[in-house]
Formats: sequence, C-alpha cells, structure tokens
Amino acid sequence: MATVAVVFGRDAVCFADPQVAGPGDGGAAGPTHLIDRFGFDPESHRRVEVVFTPPRPAAPGRDLAVGPPVGTVVPGASDLQPAADVLPLVAGLGPADLELVGNLPVRAQKLLTAPFDAAHPVQRCSWYYQGRADRFEVFAVVLAGTGQATLAHGSRVIPAGHDDRSSHWSLVCRRVTVLGRSRE
Repeated sequence: MATVAVVFGRDAVCFADPQVAGPGDGGAAGPTHLIDRFGFDPESHRRVEVVFTPPRPAAPGRDLAVGPPVGTVVPGASDLQPAADVLPLVAGLGPADLELVGNLPVRAQKLLTAPFDAAHPVQRCSWYYQGRADRFEVFAVVLAGTGQATLAHGSRVIPAGHDDRSSHWSLVCRRVTVLGRSRE
C-alpha cells in the first residue's frame, strides 16, 4: 500500500503507511497505520532556494545545431538537459522515483540526491503535487536514508510557449542529518 501521509518537521520526517491489524495484534482488528520515523539533529537543517526560469525553447524549425554565437552565455542552458543525461542512478530510487526527480531543475536534482550512494541508499521516497498539468501550486518530494534526509518543496508553472523542460520552478531544498530511525 502507498504512504498516505508524510510530515517533515524540525525534529523528524514521518511516513504513515496503512496497515490492517488482525485480532492477534494486541488491539481491535481493522485499519491502522505504521509510522516510519527518521529522527533529525535539529541543528543540522540546511536550506537552499532554487528559482529556475529558463528562456523559451527555440521555435519549431530553427536549426538548433547552429545555436548562439560562440562565447554567448545562455542563462539556464546547462540545466536544460534531458533527465536521462543528468540524473544518474541513485541507490534506493526506483524508475518512477527517478523519473519524478528527473523533472526538477538540475540544481534541485543534485541537492536532493547528493547525500545518497550505494553505502547510504534512499530508504524512503514520497512525493505529492497538486494542480493542473501546466501549474503545480504545491509540489513536494522527500528522500530519507540512514544518514540524511532531503526535501524539495514549492511550485511549478509552464508559461505559454514553454514545455516541461523549460518549466519555471520556485523551490526550497532542505537537507538534514538523520540520527536514527524507528517504526511504530
């Protein structure tokens, strides 16, 4: 079953997973929740804003091989790479998780995934978004592991003439040290 609630606070991130208790589980049979808690060092919170407003993509039929004159700096151009070329495999993330994170600006992808590797994989990933295809009023993704937890939250809009790759994002990325994990 899917996680039904995630709360990210000063002291912990908690994931509430639906469960069905049986008569031998010490209480009444029926629906209940397992709380998976990653406790934080409250003094370790770090915060970075990521505002990504790339230029509109080239008009159809324009020869992209020509590009701008040599030496021209195009703001945001380094971030306009396909997710498959930017986001390497991240230990603990499945294909759907990688696809979701790969939709974010490159800087946000790096901030979210940097603390995770084969020795310290992502143990929990959850996301939520609310809005329409061209506008997410609310967006959040949480990654948690044994040593670190990361969160990106904010909004996204696709202005007229833009596409998914040139979406405008306004995000806050957070990173915090995990001291321990418990399940209740």
